[in-house]
Amino acid sequence: MSYEIYRITARCKCPCGKGEIFRGDSMNDWNQTRSGDIEMHCPECSNKLKFTDGGLIDINYPDYSGDPNIKKQMSIIQDRIQNYKFKKRRKSKLN
Repeated sequence: MSYEIYRITARCKCPCGKGEIFRGDSMNDWNQTRSGDIEMHCPECSNKLKFTDGGLIDINYPDYSGDPNIKKQMSIIQDRIQNYKFKKRRKSKLN
């Protein structure tokens, strides 16, 4: 069960210029719809490029989920900020 674009809302040339990229509304076999799907109709570019949240990138570019060490540090910093705000709020209520 896959979605197929049935209404094209935007189109442009692909990077190599031999095909097109479509954006539109899609529907599956159960008549479920969704908007904003993107399809590339170019045999050359579809073998080299892929769509991500960041845009169009090389198909061999590794997926990036972030540095776990930085995520841990940011979590610690966020906890400190929350504690500071709580202490500040509590102190102002006592005065």
